[in-house]
Amino acid sequence: MNEAPDSAIDDVLSFWFEEIEHSRWFKADPQFDKEIEQRFSHLLVRARNDQLDHWCDSARGYLALIVVLDQFSRNIYRGTPLSF
Repeated sequence: MNEAPDSAIDDVLSFWFEEIEHSRWFKADPQFDKEIEQRFSHLLVRARNDQLDHWCDSARGYLALIVVLDQFSRNIYRGTPLSF
């Protein structure tokens, strides 16, 4: 199956905007980085391989893709060129 289920969009947005304190966005925290890696690294790999482009078909999907590619990459690959 090449498409991530729509529930993955909800998981990303719920985690980033509801489950965590927004102050965590601005602090380096290895435990937080590991949590993101464990929960969402598979989506980052798929997004980098253009397998989540269909998420751009909706505003929520587009926002989730931005979070995965821009924010989660910074946490998962902190301190490496892959973080950008």
